[in-house]
Amino acid sequence: MEYFEKINNSDKYCYFVQANEPSVAGQVHEIACFPHLHNNIEFLFITQGTQRVNVLGKHYELTAGDILFVNKYSSHFYDNCEGVEGYILVLSPWYLEVFQQVYNGKVFPMMMRDKAKNAEVFGFIREWKANYVKDRYTEKFYDIYVMSNYLFNMLQERYELVEDKQTENDKTISRILKFVEDKYREEITLKDVAKEVGYTVEYCSKIFSQYIKENFRTYLNRVRVMKFNELIKEEKNKDKTILTVAFECGFCSQATFYRAYSKVFGALPKEVKR
Repeated sequence: MEYFEKINNSDKYCYFVQANEPSVAGQVHEIACFPHLHNNIEFLFITQGTQRVNVLGKHYELTAGDILFVNKYSSHFYDNCEGVEGYILVLSPWYLEVFQQVYNGKVFPMMMRDKAKNAEVFGFIREWKANYVKDRYTEKFYDIYVMSNYLFNMLQERYELVEDKQTENDKTISRILKFVEDKYREEITLKDVAKEVGYTVEYCSKIFSQYIKENFRTYLNRVRVMKFNELIKEEKNKDKTILTVAFECGFCSQATFYRAYSKVFGALPKEVKR
């Protein structure tokens, strides 16, 4: 499932976790994630094992000592791979603005695989994480700004920067996912998507096949399920029934909602922790 993470687009946003670090409700932070994109830059630092990733429709493998950079609005997902350890750092582009002004808008290469060059970078990441304040995503944003730009400079010293650009297909899939993010509550079809982006239904279907790996209807219902899972836990919805929230997310029938929810989470919605 590919979806647009609108909630993560706030100014000065920072998400910095270590794989298998305790989260909430007895869960842990994982490297694996559904296909998605967001208006943030993202780094993945692998410290152990082999991690399979997909960025902009292409598959790669990272091993211990490798660094992955995912540019903003770049669709990506990480497979669930056993025995993998590492760090995930997601930053608002606000932290990168001055750096890009200095280096003419350039960014880091996607794959940074020189393990000797990366050794000191990993040491810095471990030290930063050990002292990172994680109570709020935007807390201590000046400290985050200083540390992130120190990281940017370390990478710039070790790797040649590249142009910040996307292909037309990359831009099209970003527009499609943003349209679905805005319209998921409505009864939209692939024809509506095609009209929005100015391409044929056949072309949009091809783009979905390349980037999303599933049909539009399945994708749309996955987005709705993810939104339901967020909204059902909000205080303002505590007195609403599960189906009321599901219908507010765009589902038209109980059966369709239950089927889509079970496919994503492997359980019925009655098991959602409220």
